[in-house]
Amino acid sequence: MNSKSLLSAFLTAIMVGGLVLASAMRFGTVQAFTVDSISKPSVPEFSVRIVAYPYDVPAKTTTTIDQYTGKETTTTQPGYHVENKSIEIIIKNQPFTPYTLTTHTAYNHETGESYAYDRNSTINLYYNIGVKGHFGNDWASVGDIYSFPEGPQSNAQLDSEYTVISIKADDYPNDAVLDFRVRALIGYYIAYGRSVVILGYDFYGQESDWSDTQTIAISESQTPTPSLSPSPTATSSPAPTSTPTPSEEPQQTEQIEPIVSAAIVVAVIIVGAGLLIYLIKRK
Repeated sequence: MNSKSLLSAFLTAIMVGGLVLASAMRFGTVQAFTVDSISKPSVPEFSVRIVAYPYDVPAKTTTTIDQYTGKETTTTQPGYHVENKSIEIIIKNQPFTPYTLTTHTAYNHETGESYAYDRNSTINLYYNIGVKGHFGNDWASVGDIYSFPEGPQSNAQLDSEYTVISIKADDYPNDAVLDFRVRALIGYYIAYGRSVVILGYDFYGQESDWSDTQTIAISESQTPTPSLSPSPTATSSPAPTSTPTPSEEPQQTEQIEPIVSAAIVVAVIIVGAGLLIYLIKRK
């Protein structure tokens, strides 16, 4: 066997090894980017309180002159007091760093099938806040952030130890009693619709169980303090709790893939070198 044949055999071994490496890397990427690989968030700890930022509007006197008669008219609008109440939901953030997937799962509403979607999607932490009248059963969602056409945006304030969501107390009667609950979601949203018309957004990821219910009355208010540390300002109603499913953080998956890839490369080189030595000895 001449040197040209030896070189050809060596290059063939490298190409075969390269194909094996590419397949292994591709398979590992798809496996790492399934919904099941996303960590399940823990049940949020939170408190809710009514806060008041009162202010007074002073009396206002205006004078107008009739352009035809020159007669002056003076009117005085009396001053008034504004209570300016808000409802603050204070959620203790759990450790989380957003990360990006290059391949993920999407759902086709027309065919009813799921498929792999090759587009960057950011995995974020979201908080769902539910509210209802204490004497009713219908929960509504508050504190959500939307952007068109992207859809739901993360409302978690991860640059702080706590996320503080504020809603207007004026949206409810002065003597209202409200129930609140919170759950955490980790994942991403994909829009669906027909042609260019967006009909809604599907969520892909993991959800925690709902927290215990916090009950508070609009008539109760507090003076805001600089500290955002949750304090028991409302009564709680027990709700089922669960132990979060332990799972590897995305950073760990990202660290494992380069190690596996490097090991495959070394194996390919060793096999190629061994084949070359074998052919030289055979010659």
